[in-house]
Amino acid sequence: MKDLVPSWIARGFGFYVGEACLLILVWADDFTLVASSVSELHVMVTEFAHPMSLHGVQLKESKCEWLANANALENTTDGVADMLTTGFGHEESLVILGVLLTQDADAQASADFAISRAQRHWFQRSKQLCRRREQISKRILRYYGSVEATALFGQEALPLTQKTLRAFQSFDRRCLHAILGIKKDCNMGWTAFRRRQNTKLRAIFSKMGIGELSVRLLAKQHAWAGHVSRLDVAHIAGAWSRVGTAQDWLFTQAALGRLDSQNSQKWRHPRRGRLATSWETWLVRAIGDDWRHLALDRAKWRESRELFLKSALTFIFGEGHRGFGMHLPAPS
Repeated sequence: MKDLVPSWIARGFGFYVGEACLLILVWADDFTLVASSVSELHVMVTEFAHPMSLHGVQLKESKCEWLANANALENTTDGVADMLTTGFGHEESLVILGVLLTQDADAQASADFAISRAQRHWFQRSKQLCRRREQISKRILRYYGSVEATALFGQEALPLTQKTLRAFQSFDRRCLHAILGIKKDCNMGWTAFRRRQNTKLRAIFSKMGIGELSVRLLAKQHAWAGHVSRLDVAHIAGAWSRVGTAQDWLFTQAALGRLDSQNSQKWRHPRRGRLATSWETWLVRAIGDDWRHLALDRAKWRESRELFLKSALTFIFGEGHRGFGMHLPAPS
């Protein structure tokens, strides 16, 4: 690898964001190669397999998979044919470093994968978390320290819509209702019973001073946004956070609206007149276009957290939203 990586960089292989290059990801004994085309990926795989064979290590075809978006499949037919001859499985989605990636970058699919993974974790811990002989506040904290970490892993840059947050919220409340352990009276309707459960949980969360899973997801994105905005542009995450921003989208609309009125470059939102939802959409709406300058000051960025959470939830769900632990002050 010490000889291969400099050779690949010299030939311009990898995925570039500005001057930063993403070429290879290593986690334990798993390797992920990143290329800008299928032809380039085939060359990298071939060169990667050769030095390994000199040390008696072979790539097992059944354990090797590759993923390419629709644009790459259409534009590099020769590279696709070469990759298919390797015997590696062509997949429509891959799990890389615990995060699901799809051909069309479907954010909802990534969210559903995270929730299903958390659901399996919940089944393993549910009996322990539902023991009523232990104080409920301790069980809730233990739930958020274990199952929540599984659900929110790798979701820092997930574009959040009402549908996505509703999915996390639905899973969270099913688990919390089970932890609460209130039994339904036979004379009580389901609507009244759910309202009773939610009222009880809201009181517990307000007393504990915490928020539910959807609030925690927004808070995690707020903290992550502050972190990447302070990274140097030479860092891959720092460079990525400055590409495809809301300002870039507005500039693209203004420029390509005249130069490409037929939308041949597919720059226009599927719903005319609407902005694309990105990971920074709610930051811009809640804090403003200069949120990056505010994030440089850690103290001021921490102070903006409650304003961001309240504003983002209001934008996404509307004024009437009442979440668990939404004791946050109203935005000024």
